[in-house]
Amino acid sequence: MTEANWPPSLVTSSPMLVMRVLPVLGTLPVLRLVAVGLTYPQIAARLTLSVRTVQNHVQNTLAKLQLHNKAQLVRYALENDVAGDVAGGDDGAG
Repeated sequence: MTEANWPPSLVTSSPMLVMRVLPVLGTLPVLRLVAVGLTYPQIAARLTLSVRTVQNHVQNTLAKLQLHNKAQLVRYALENDVAGDVAGGDDGAG
């Protein structure tokens, strides 16, 4: 099932239910890196994706979680412990 085909019931369900679907779609790694403050180019380099693909993952996640901007997405990720253990990694920003 692609993100575009998610049933409305999934979107309106518990946010944690949505978080269980994100790893299957490859969006969770992007969300984790957004949550720790990496830029789209840094995320793209780390995950060997294009910057546009990273942007698409973020936009799709915002829509599915009914959020409006990246700041809300970061807050959601932190409140739901989505960031995991990625904060200590080398993001190339140093």
